[in-house]
Amino acid sequence: MRILSFGGGVDSSAILAYHLFSVDLNIDHVVFADTGAESRSTYANVERFKGLCADAGLPFTVVRNARETITEWVTRNGSV
Repeated sequence: MRILSFGGGVDSSAILAYHLFSVDLNIDHVVFADTGAESRSTYANVERFKGLCADAGLPFTVVRNARETITEWVTRNGSV
C-alpha cells in the first residue's frame, strides 16, 4: 500500500495534484497529520484536496491528538 503523507503545503499538494490529474502514482491513501497549529490557508488547502480525493474515490484521513495541539504539547514539556 502506498500512503502519501500530505502536509498541505506546496510540495505534497503538487504530488497529489499530479496523481489526481496527470499520472497515476499508485497512491492508495492520503494522510494529513493535523498539529492543530497550521495556518488558515493550509487548512483550506487540506479541505480542498480532501474534497478532490473524495471525488476520485481516494481515501483521505486526518489524524490529530484530541487532547492538545503541538504548541500546547511543546509548551507543557518545556521543549521550546
